[in-house]
Amino acid sequence: MRRILALGAAVILLAGGCSKRVAAGPVDAAPAQRSAIRLDLVLAADLSAVDGSLDLRFVNREPSPLDRVRFLLFPGLVGGRIDVTGCIVDGAAAVLDGGQRDAVREVALPRALAQGASADIALTWRATVPLMRGGGPLARTDGFASLAWCFPVALSPRTGAELPAPYADYLCTDAASWRVRVSLPAGLVLVTGGKEIGRTGEDGRTMVDLELNPARDFYLAVGAGLEEFSDGRNGAGGPAIRCFAPPGQEAAAAFAMDVAGRAIAAFSKRFGPYPYDTFTVLAGPLTALGIEFPGLTVIGERIFSLEGSMDGAPMRVMLEATVAHEVAHQWFYNLVGNDQAAEPWLDEAMAQYATRLYYLDRYGEDAADSYTDSWWSRWSRVDRALKPVGLPVSAYTAKEYGAIVYGRGPLFLEALASSMGVPAFDRSVNRYVERFRWRIARGADFLSTAEEECGCDLDALFGAWVGLSAIHGLDRP
Repeated sequence: MRRILALGAAVILLAGGCSKRVAAGPVDAAPAQRSAIRLDLVLAADLSAVDGSLDLRFVNREPSPLDRVRFLLFPGLVGGRIDVTGCIVDGAAAVLDGGQRDAVREVALPRALAQGASADIALTWRATVPLMRGGGPLARTDGFASLAWCFPVALSPRTGAELPAPYADYLCTDAASWRVRVSLPAGLVLVTGGKEIGRTGEDGRTMVDLELNPARDFYLAVGAGLEEFSDGRNGAGGPAIRCFAPPGQEAAAAFAMDVAGRAIAAFSKRFGPYPYDTFTVLAGPLTALGIEFPGLTVIGERIFSLEGSMDGAPMRVMLEATVAHEVAHQWFYNLVGNDQAAEPWLDEAMAQYATRLYYLDRYGEDAADSYTDSWWSRWSRVDRALKPVGLPVSAYTAKEYGAIVYGRGPLFLEALASSMGVPAFDRSVNRYVERFRWRIARGADFLSTAEEECGCDLDALFGAWVGLSAIHGLDRP
């Protein structure tokens, strides 16, 4: 979630015809068919810059031949800069097409890649990290740096033409195997969603080796004085839960870890196993309430508290709802990918709906219904406008995005569950997650999977709520 707007006072006050459509696509791809990424990152002493190299073995998982690979150069979108200093493809010098100011650039391949074929791409670059007092996914403040997308991000061939918006998510990436080495100034705390496999120190610097497999992204942050907390599970009875937070946040950290553990247990039971041994919560400077990454969520420091309130909602409630929502993204965004700029409802509305299930499983129907009230409150911010849920981010204003995608979106899913019957809807979601595990799904895939389960025609319902794009998408390859 790029931004969860305030939930409002109505949020929980408790801690017909047969269809022949069949969703296509294999259940999963073997590790050998996934791209592999090796990152080497060297952080400047003042955290103002990152020098890096990327070695990418890019595997074409699409049925159509591929003759180029696109990269997102994110720093330039938020006041930073990234200069690519070298590009080699299959051992020969190459260039990234587009000017230095272009956010999305591409490299031509020497030969078209058939499905399953691969190309080796090596890039070197230097990125600057903007100074932002309010924080952000790529930003530095006093003694802290969030380094999301400080490297060229290989985009999935399924990425549309939508450019990132400042109030929404950005990516459509294939699942890959990650190996990352980070060189950082000694004494700083490194926080990532990856598994640490090695650590050395020399000349005032610390070198940390990590891996994460599979994952759609890799996040890291560094800070001075961060405290690490653990739930003490050590992987027994579920993943180990960690939390990194500023000093004095023991109570909020314990609460956030408890919510994360309970949400992972609930969603694992409903949607299939959580894919990693560890889950990490980081409390950091962030203008949004929270943002998701594989194996990790960043929670904004302004809501990382059990005291006070925001917009009429107790801070404890805000923290619980945000953590549960971000945990849900481990299934809807990471395990099942989607184009977050073109079809944001596929992960955001599903994460909202899953959060209701968290409240249902933990507290019961009254709490779940109270959380559902917050969706109506969101939608009411735009006078319950009948704007389709399935539009790209660019089709919404910032106000509409929160109201339609996060409010009307989960209300559509509730209406769909009511139309199909909750048991059938639950089965269709399970089938959807299993079928598109570590793949990229589209709205048309969600529709066809639901119709396959119920044996009914859902065109009218999808058309009224999501828009015709989800229906027409069935004709796309």
